[in-house]
Amino acid sequence: MNRQRLEIESLRHSMLVAAGRLDLTTGGAPFSLTALPSVPRRSVYGFIERGRVPNLLNAFDFASPDQHAPKRFITTVPQQALFFLNSPFVAEQCRTLAASQEITSAPTPSEKIRRLYRTMFGRDPEKSETEASLKFVSHDAESSVAPVSPSPWQYGTGQFNVSSGQIESFTPFGVFVSDRWQGGAVLPAAGSGTATLSAGGGEPGERPDQAVIRRWVSPVAGTLSIEGTLQHRQPAVPYGDGVRGRIISSRQGELASWSVNGSSAETNLHGIKVEKGETISFVVDARQDAENDAFSWSPIIKCGEQTWNAKSDFAGPAAKPLDIWARYAQVLLETSEFSFVD
Repeated sequence: MNRQRLEIESLRHSMLVAAGRLDLTTGGAPFSLTALPSVPRRSVYGFIERGRVPNLLNAFDFASPDQHAPKRFITTVPQQALFFLNSPFVAEQCRTLAASQEITSAPTPSEKIRRLYRTMFGRDPEKSETEASLKFVSHDAESSVAPVSPSPWQYGTGQFNVSSGQIESFTPFGVFVSDRWQGGAVLPAAGSGTATLSAGGGEPGERPDQAVIRRWVSPVAGTLSIEGTLQHRQPAVPYGDGVRGRIISSRQGELASWSVNGSSAETNLHGIKVEKGETISFVVDARQDAENDAFSWSPIIKCGEQTWNAKSDFAGPAAKPLDIWARYAQVLLETSEFSFVD
C-alpha cells in the first residue's frame, strides 16, 4: 500500500486519540466542528451547513456539499501548516496530552519523550531524536511569554428583574462557534436555548431568563459616554413584536431602555459615573413574541481618552500559553509521520 495522508476527519480523530479524548458514543445530535472548547465526538457527527462550510474543512480539501464530488482533491497549501501552528483545537489537544497522567508521571525528561513518541507514533524515539528533543525542552521560554490582559467584556444570558432594576442572573456562554458565543455546540442549548452573541449583535432565547447580555466590567473609575444603535433586523408585525434593549449598571440599576420592531434606536448616554469594577450590561430580550428576534447592537464606551468598542474588541476564548511540554507535543503533532499512514 502506498503511503497516504490522513483526510481531515481522520486527522482530527488522531489528535483526539493522542490526547485521550475521543468520544466513541454513537448517535445523537450533530455538533459544530469549530466549537471551542472542542467537542471530542467523531467527525461524522459534525454539522455541515451547505452554504457555510468551515474554513478548516475547506483548507483540507473537503468536498463541496453543493455539487457532485466522486473524489477529493489532494493539495498541500500554507493554510494547512497554519492550522497546525495556530489552531486553538490543536493547542487544546497538545495541552491535554502534556497534562495527562501518562506523561506527567514519567520520572525523567527522557522517559517523557519516550512516552510521547509511543503515544504519537507507536514507537520509541531513536537516539538522535531523543537528543534533539532534550535540547528542545531544555530551552523553556515560558518566562518570555507576555501575560495576556483579561478582556473587560463578558458574554452570556440572564434575566432582568423589573422590581429591583437589576439583572437577576448572569450565566456566561460556554462555547464559541465560528464567530459567535452560545450556550452549547448545538442549538438550542440547555439553559440558554437559541441565544447567541456576535461582534455586531445576536439573538435572545425564547424565555425571560434567556435575554442575551454583553457585559462590560469597568477597568477604571470615571465618567462614561455610550454610543450605539440598536436595530431590529426583522420586518415589523405581523412577524413578531421586536426586541427590547436595556443598559444596566450594577451600582445604579437601569440607565435606559428602548424597544424596536423592524426599526432602530440611538442608544446614546452621557455623563455616567462609574467605579472601577462596576459592570455596565447591554441586555436584549425577546419581549412577548420570541420569533424573528435577530438584532444588531455594538456599543462604544468612552472614558476620557480611552475607548472600548464592542465590535472590534469582540473575541473568542482567550488563548492560553502552552508550557514547554505542550509545545513539544505540538512539534511532534506537526510532523509528517503523524499525518501520514504507511
